[in-house]
Formats: sequence, C-alpha cells, structure tokens
Amino acid sequence: MKKGPWAVLGRLAGVTYSLLLLFLIVFILVKSVVAWHESNSNDNTDAEANAPLELRDIPYFVNDSETEQGRIEKLPFEITGLAPQDKVTLRFTLMLNGPTTLLVRSEYSKLEIYTRLAAEDGSPIGDLPTVPYFSTDKTIPEFQIEPPVEMAVLQLPFDQGNPRVHLQMQYTVSDIDDTLRIPTMIVGDRDAIFSYLMDRGLVSLVIGVLMLIAGFALILVGLISIRRTSLESLFIWLGLTCLATAMWTVSVNEIVLTLIPMPSLLYNLASIGGFALLPPFMRFNMVIFANKRNWLIRVLYLISSAAFIIVLLVYVFGAGALPFAHSINILYNLSPAFLGLFLIAVIIEHVYFRNPQALRYIVSCFVFSTFVALELINVALEPSILPEGLFFQIGLAFFVFELAILAWEHIDSALQAADKTIILETEIASTNRALEAQRTLYQTLATSNEEIRKLRHDMRHQLSVLRGYADEQHVEEAKSYIDNLIGTIPSTAGLLLCDNFAVNALIAHYLAIAHDRNIQVELKMVVPEKVGRASDNDLCIIIGNLFENAIEACTYVEEHKRFIKILSAAEKNRFTLIMDNSYDGRLDVRNGEFYSRKRTGKGIGMASVKAEVRKYEGAMKYETADGVFKTSLYIKI
Repeated sequence: MKKGPWAVLGRLAGVTYSLLLLFLIVFILVKSVVAWHESNSNDNTDAEANAPLELRDIPYFVNDSETEQGRIEKLPFEITGLAPQDKVTLRFTLMLNGPTTLLVRSEYSKLEIYTRLAAEDGSPIGDLPTVPYFSTDKTIPEFQIEPPVEMAVLQLPFDQGNPRVHLQMQYTVSDIDDTLRIPTMIVGDRDAIFSYLMDRGLVSLVIGVLMLIAGFALILVGLISIRRTSLESLFIWLGLTCLATAMWTVSVNEIVLTLIPMPSLLYNLASIGGFALLPPFMRFNMVIFANKRNWLIRVLYLISSAAFIIVLLVYVFGAGALPFAHSINILYNLSPAFLGLFLIAVIIEHVYFRNPQALRYIVSCFVFSTFVALELINVALEPSILPEGLFFQIGLAFFVFELAILAWEHIDSALQAADKTIILETEIASTNRALEAQRTLYQTLATSNEEIRKLRHDMRHQLSVLRGYADEQHVEEAKSYIDNLIGTIPSTAGLLLCDNFAVNALIAHYLAIAHDRNIQVELKMVVPEKVGRASDNDLCIIIGNLFENAIEACTYVEEHKRFIKILSAAEKNRFTLIMDNSYDGRLDVRNGEFYSRKRTGKGIGMASVKAEVRKYEGAMKYETADGVFKTSLYIKI
C-alpha cells in the first residue's frame, strides 16, 4: 500500500528523533566516563574494628563565621537561603576503638574532609592540613555544572596512643542551589558498614538488576518475534521502559554509588533513566489501546517525548541553563499531574470507548498508586520503615509485571484473531477452488451432453448406413463404421469418482494436478450425495486441504516414490477418511501444531481441517512410518 506524504514525514521524524536521542545519550555517558578517567582522586578504604554508628548531633558553621557560634543539628538536615559557593563546615571529634571507616555522602555539592588528631577536650592538635584527606572535587563533563551525588567509604587515621580524631567537613554550595542537604554519616567497621549498605539497598538493587535483565529480554523477544504483526513492538516499548527504570534506580543505589567510583556517569545514567521512563511507557499504551480517537494518550506521548529531547539538548548545549538536578525536580513535581491525566485517559478508554483492557489497567494503576502513597509515608517517617525508594520500586516492578501480562494477552488475542482470519481466507480459497472445479465439471458434462444429443439426432442416419452394410453383406465396412462411431462418443471415465457432485469435482481437480506432477493416486471414495448434516463446503475444505498437503509433500520426494492413497466411507452416523502419502521425513510439529515449509508460521491448511473436525465432534490423528505420512479422521454426520 502506498503511503501518503504525512506518513512518510512522520516516519522520517521518528527516525531523526531516535538518532538524535541516541547521540545525546551516548555523548553524555561517554563524556562522563572520560571525566572519570581524567580524575586523579584516590580513596583509601581499608578498615576493620567498630560496629556501624550513625552520627547525629553535629555542629556546623556557615562561611566559617567567627561571630556566629556553631549551630547543632541532627543529621540529616537542610540549610536554606544560601548563596552559590557558600561554605558550610562541620567540626566534630570521634573517639576510635580501633581502625575505623567513615561512610559519607555529598549531594550536588563539593565536599572536602580534613583530619587531625584531637586532645582529650576534643580540640584539634596542629594546623589544618593544606591538602584535604578526601575531596569530591573530581573532573566532570564541561556541560555538567552541578556536582553529582557521591558516596565514599573512608579509612580514618588511627593512632593507638591517641585514638581521638578531629574531623572538619566542608561543603561548598554549587552555582545552581540555595539549599544544602547534609546526609547522615556512618562510622564503624568496614564490613559492618557494607552490611549496613546491604541491609538498606540490596532489595532495591536486586529489583533494579531484575528490571535491567527483563528490559533486555523483552527487547530481544520483541525484535525476534516481529514477523506476522507489529504488536510484538509492545515488548520493545515495555523493555525500554524497564531499562529506563533500571538505569534510574540502580544508578542511585547506595551500594552502587559506593562500589563504582564513577559518580558523574552514575548521575547522568540516573537522570537520563528518569526522563526516559515516560516516552516508551506512553508509546506502549498507544499500541495497547490503538485508539486514534483517544487523543489524550497521544498528546501525553508527544509531550513526554518532546520534554525528553529538549531537556537533553539544553543540558548539553545550554551552558548550564537547565541542570539535571533542577529538571529532574521539575519532572518529579509534574509527574503526579501527568499520571493523573494518563489515568483520566484510561478511564475514558474504559467508559467511553468500552475497551475491556482499560479496566484491568485501572486496577494496576490503583495498586501502583498505593505503593507510591506508602513511599511518601515512608519518607515522612523518622526513621523510615524501609529504605527510601523501595516502596516505589516494588510498586513499579508489580506494575511492569502486570503490563507484561497485559501485553502478552493482547498479542495472543491479536495472533488468534489473525489465525482465524487466515483460516477463513484459506477456507474461502478452498471453497472457490471447489466451485471452480464444479464449474469445470459442469462445462465438461454440458459439452458431453451436447455431443450425445447430436449423436442421438444423427442416430437414424447412422443406423440406416449400418442397415445398408448389413443388407449388402459388407461386414468389414460395417465394423469400421462402428469403430468410428465409438470414437466419437464422449467418455465419462474418471469423472464419476463418487456420488457427491462437489467432492467429485474437487477430487477431479486435484487428480489433474497430481497427474501433472507424476504422482500415482489410488482412490476408493465413498461419498454419498448427501452426507448427513455435513455440508458439501465443509467436506471440500477437509478433503481439499488434505489432498493439497499430500501433493505438496510428494513434490519433495523422488518421482518414482510419489503416491497418494485415499479411502473414505460413510457408515451410520460417521464419515471416515484415511489418506496415505509419501513424504521426505521432514516434519515440523510444535505443541501439536503443524508448521508450514512454504512460509513462516503455522500450517493454515491443517488448522482448517482440525477446525472442521472439531465442528462436527470428530477426531483426527496422524502417523509416520518409512517415508509415509498417514492421516485418519472421522466426523459425526
């Protein structure tokens, strides 16, 4: 079918969008890896000794003001009303029982840590070192003006003679923020700290990794399966949704942040994943509903896709006009409204367009919203019931799982409908062939009848000639004249194969084809003129498809081995058919379904025969032995 100009432009726009998006994502990630490679920072993370302990009441100073006493806050806490490049300093002393590690985290700010031994009163000993013990001042891509989120496990200096250590932690506010968040810090044995991280983030990490694996698997299944219908693209769009979710959740996981010293890469992966979540999700729904009248879903898809590409373009080329740290907050704030509009679109699909799949969608959305509400409650509690984000991840994993089931059911339903359509088309083609065979037979019989009528008309003259030969005792001439007459009489041999005219015509049609292909055919057909409740059309579908399959199978073997034997009988309330034919031994049967050698997919002819057998409450079986394919069936008539 020829496509219109708008369809071609739409296709071109889609390809251009995908290529531009791929370029931007690869550019951001490559630059992040290069920046990490150029970093000269090395972290010392050896430790053992103390159980993990959360640091709570910590004094802090803003811009190290000498006139302002250090204020004490309980970690974590936020400081607002700051200016770019303001410095917030935390000073405190730890009493160590042995080699100890410190778990620290910085969020969109530069962090420098200085260590000194401390006196018994907690005051630092000696001057502040000129070089920080630890710094997050790593190289970042030039377009990334905000520092990434970073975590580190640091080995604190330990002196057996003086186990006190004084820490000075200096945060520098970025150029894009007026708020600084000071996260919780943990001290203790290194193994214990990693156990602490595992307790908080292992479930979340496992869910993220499973989503990552599921994403690749779904995309692979979609790419492999696209052949008969484009609905398999559902798996591709759902797989991309899973990948985006995994990029987001895995890259912000505390275990990953601690073990992979590539903060800029993880930060950009998480940000890209957050923005990339909505476009494939909305595209998935467009394919599921396939309703052009529900314009709201299409508008949401266009908005999410446009927002994604605009954010990436501004982030890379906008000289810091829209950092990810700000744009992701905008996304979070707009997400409830966006999802609310999507839920309205689903409700419209169910109520107005009577789409039964939408109701199940509404239930899944309700369950997901419940988990989101639990996540908000969890974040508001102090301490939280579960690690932050876990409720959301569980709800999202459930939602994606439901979508995968929905996609599979949708595709299975579409494939069944496609199979029924193909079977119907095959049955129509079989009926047309039977009608054509009957028409040919009618023409043959009509021609024969016309010739017989002429013979009858000329019979008196011919008998007079024979009488004359007899009177004159011309025996040889009479014999020759009779032989000539016999040659002019049309023969009906081979036309009357059974009493059922439709089946007779169909068998004659396939006999001619078999003869052309040098196939020996042996027939013993008993088909009454009326075969009970079975229609002539249904009988032609059964016999025609089996005969056609047998002819095709014979073409794959040597000519001297080609044969077809057909036996049928109608007794009491059953019609029985047995057909044997030669074949080359190759047979593709999966789960009881025959697959065609002429095309990709199931054999439609055999499926049509099975459908007719089921229609008449019959049974069918096949056997193979020594290069012979044997089919037997019966139907109730």
